[in-house]
Amino acid sequence: MPLLECVRQADQALAASAVARPYLAMDGFPEFLRSVQALVFGTDHPTVAQGRVTTVQAVGGTGALKVGADFIKRFAPEASIYMSDPSYENHRPLFEQAGFRVEMYPYYDPQTHGIKFAEMIAYLSAAPKGSIVLLHACCHNPTGVDIRGKQWER
Repeated sequence: MPLLECVRQADQALAASAVARPYLAMDGFPEFLRSVQALVFGTDHPTVAQGRVTTVQAVGGTGALKVGADFIKRFAPEASIYMSDPSYENHRPLFEQAGFRVEMYPYYDPQTHGIKFAEMIAYLSAAPKGSIVLLHACCHNPTGVDIRGKQWER
């Protein structure tokens, strides 16, 4: 796998600085976590102010999904998870290993290179109450076709 020049230079600069790089706390870097909450919920959202939001930093997207899958399974053990067809190849086995039944909802239309949005909404609307839906917020993998604007509102 190629190494970006900027990454190589940053690595060299860090090594030359001799600055200690201690482990992060188990839930991550506090300032990053606060920034994520502000980005997702807004800076003055009541649930954040009331301490009802918890944010955990994970190693990469797959690590975050693993943490999320285990967390959800603990509190919703009978739930099924619905993921896009297609989805990133490691998503299904990750959730199956956590003990979930996986259902695939319609997503990508190879004819239009777009989303089968009406089919997706119809399929998800019929999902049982308490189901878990995995949505790619951006950079849908493997299609690169993202839900946009008014579709998110729906």
